[in-house]
Amino acid sequence: MSVVKSIEIVLPKDVVYLAGSSIKGQVILTLNSTLVDPIVKVELVGRGYVEWNEEIGASRDYSRDVICNNKADYVHKTKTFPVQGKDKVPLCVEVEKKVSYNCCSRGTIRLQIQMEKNVFTPGERVVFTTEITNQTSKRIKTVVFALYARVRYEGFTPSAEWRSRTDSSELLRQEANTQITPFGTTKVVSTFTLPPVLSVNDSVQDGEIMHTRMRDGEIMHTRYELVVTMHLPWSLSSIKANVPIVITSASVESAQSPGASRESESRSQDPQS
Repeated sequence: MSVVKSIEIVLPKDVVYLAGSSIKGQVILTLNSTLVDPIVKVELVGRGYVEWNEEIGASRDYSRDVICNNKADYVHKTKTFPVQGKDKVPLCVEVEKKVSYNCCSRGTIRLQIQMEKNVFTPGERVVFTTEITNQTSKRIKTVVFALYARVRYEGFTPSAEWRSRTDSSELLRQEANTQITPFGTTKVVSTFTLPPVLSVNDSVQDGEIMHTRMRDGEIMHTRYELVVTMHLPWSLSSIKANVPIVITSASVESAQSPGASRESESRSQDPQS
């Protein structure tokens, strides 16, 4: 099932744009569920076409038309826009899979992960709810929760050729023994505490998440994923949902709270504190 149901671009009607002018409008997304860290990419392309017919062999008893044409791109602009306020609303990731069992039987299993936020600091507690909808005649007994760190390294060969590699490691793992009945829905609330020492993969500035990318001179970049997996031995398959987790050096609440910064400043100025 696609998360994005439709995309609509809304621009003012009957507007003439001159060279160097700005275009303002709206991009309206209709979603089946909440996107994780969404970024909208808008591309503006202005193309020109020319075409004409030429007649050859006019002095003969027959003639033939030749079509001449050409085209060119006069405007080609691309810009990405982060969706505002995405870290201030509950996060939801949903995965649905059709499975086969008992030779000719088929059913659907839906896995939904809900979190109040996905931005944390090292040592912080992570709480999330897993909702499993089982539209099969089989029981589901086990759900596995794991937190992975994906580290990408960059380097060069002796001949100065660029290379990269990615390593994955499992930081935390929990296994919930459940009895998800056939044709039913079950919710599982899980809690785990992050390790006190973790690599920071993003920063917070003025209450907004500033996503970092690999820059010149950097040798590694770390990202984290919460992976929820249900193994279905009776169908020889599994269903999995991945939720990106952002680790920052300061929490969003601390960055948004002016009172916290004023209290810290007053303590630093008080010699007795």
